[in-house]
Amino acid sequence: MKGIELTRTGPERNPVWIPLSSIVLVWPYNGFDGKETGTEIALMNNGSVHVVEKYAKIVEDLLDLA
Repeated sequence: MKGIELTRTGPERNPVWIPLSSIVLVWPYNGFDGKETGTEIALMNNGSVHVVEKYAKIVEDLLDLA
């Protein structure tokens, strides 16, 4: 099963494995100050994951997997 390992935001910065088949949408996450602070990933189970990796890097990695 293809997937991508990313780092969640927050104080613990836990790694999270996301299967490629469960990703619905990926977009840059903007904080309250309007600055890009990572990436938001929407999942098939109506949940989402906020990760610290840059949007462009994640898109490149996903294109390599496809």
